[in-house]
Amino acid sequence: MNIPKHSFICWIVMHRRILTKDRLAIMGICQEKECLLCGSKPESINHLFFECEFSIECLKGVLEWLKIGINNTSIDGLWRRVTRRAKGKISRSLIKAIIVALIYHIWQARNGALWNKAVTRLAKILKMIKEESRSRTRGSTQK
Repeated sequence: MNIPKHSFICWIVMHRRILTKDRLAIMGICQEKECLLCGSKPESINHLFFECEFSIECLKGVLEWLKIGINNTSIDGLWRRVTRRAKGKISRSLIKAIIVALIYHIWQARNGALWNKAVTRLAKILKMIKEESRSRTRGSTQK
């Protein structure tokens, strides 16, 4: 059920290798450290994906859609709790794919803000995640 580009970005995030502004600043590539999605704090992996107001709203939207009530804002904690609450292998796989898609789309929104000077709307991100998960679910049930 996974999409390779989603999995790749998630893998980089989980291994703390994605090039956020704090890492780019250490490398001497970027001087500006402010988060492009909220503009209120320095961009780091933790901030960008689960402390940023924009990302929190995305996460809330996904969890609400999945009818899962979790207030955890760390990547690792979220992953463990969400997958533990899922019943059955297919449900667990689907929820993992949705969380991976969320991480991917947050990164895409960040890059859109960087390169296009426009932040993707929350509703659009949620719509893309829902459409991708539905199409992947249909594809996996037809095999």
